[in-house]
Amino acid sequence: MSATTDVDVIVVGGGPAGSCAAITAARAGLDVVLIERGPFPGSKNMYGGVVYPRILDDLIPNWWEEAPVQRWVTRRSTMLLTPTQALTVDFRSEAWGAPHYNGATAYRPDWDHWLSGHAEAAGAQLITSTVVTGLL
Repeated sequence: MSATTDVDVIVVGGGPAGSCAAITAARAGLDVVLIERGPFPGSKNMYGGVVYPRILDDLIPNWWEEAPVQRWVTRRSTMLLTPTQALTVDFRSEAWGAPHYNGATAYRPDWDHWLSGHAEAAGAQLITSTVVTGLL
């Protein structure tokens, strides 16, 4: 992309929020550029995490059939702490292990790379290995 190229939307960061924003804007017919500082989206994330994918139900129907999921979240725990006591509430549901899933664990490099591929498929241009230092 040259310094004089006009686009409608520039999204900085190829993580889940950036890729979802790029998908939404591209599907709305806008000319979108998604800029990622790493060699591919997710390359700077060296951890896994829980993904609560309700937004994906609208963006990518049946996303669970292709997403790089490690396992489905079927249990949640919440702990209330005081300086001397703790109370834990644990909830499990087998229904969370079936479509529409409650959440999933995913290795972020794989997840982010997969999701940015959907942004490209929607029409966004992905530019990698680029650091954004200011506003245009």
